[in-house]
Amino acid sequence: MNLKKKFIIILNIIIFLVVVAFFVLPDLWMIFASLEKGATLNTVLPTPMNFTLTNYTNIFKSLITPLANSLYICGLGTLVAIIISGIAAYPLSRYRFKLKAPIMYGMLFLSVLPITAMMIPAYSMFVTLNILDSRWATSLFMAATSIPVNVWILKSFFDTISIELEEAAWVDGATRFQSLFHVVMPLSIPGFAVAALLSFVGQWGNFYVPFVLLSDSNKFPLAVSIYNFFTSRGLPDFG
Repeated sequence: MNLKKKFIIILNIIIFLVVVAFFVLPDLWMIFASLEKGATLNTVLPTPMNFTLTNYTNIFKSLITPLANSLYICGLGTLVAIIISGIAAYPLSRYRFKLKAPIMYGMLFLSVLPITAMMIPAYSMFVTLNILDSRWATSLFMAATSIPVNVWILKSFFDTISIELEEAAWVDGATRFQSLFHVVMPLSIPGFAVAALLSFVGQWGNFYVPFVLLSDSNKFPLAVSIYNFFTSRGLPDFG
């Protein structure tokens, strides 16, 4: 190996190390700063004198209630959305009627409607019904925002299930409800799982709806509580 190739290899290694340091050093500074007792710009390697885990324990303690709120709001919203979507999607898949196309197009329109466009009338409705700052009411509203997409997903999945399977059950004496629950539903579990997962994830990351409809900090879900880590001046609380 000649001198020129050695120089190129060494130069590449130096460039690589500089790039790695450019991305790694800020992360190391953040980790070291989180282990110190007070906020400072002169962060060094933690020592027994300034080392603390108080910042982490405070964070995890403050997230227990918001985590429970998120599970309650998103869990209830997902359950309601899946039940209503399944009830709506099955007849849209199996029956033909004049309003079928307008209903499907209406669902498509609602699925792309920005949530901000619905918040003013939704807030007014919550105030009128005196259900503002209510977790269950917020959960139902978030469920309503998930239903249009879920109807499209479940309707498309029901379309893939052959009607002959239900007809065979009818011939054997099963009613429509029996064929639905004993034939269609077991085959539709993957579709319901996909719809439930999308609903839960979408509601879990929803910040705007609970931020507007909830005012009690003890009822905030995780997405809103994380926002409270920032001070009133928009700066993070470093501890």
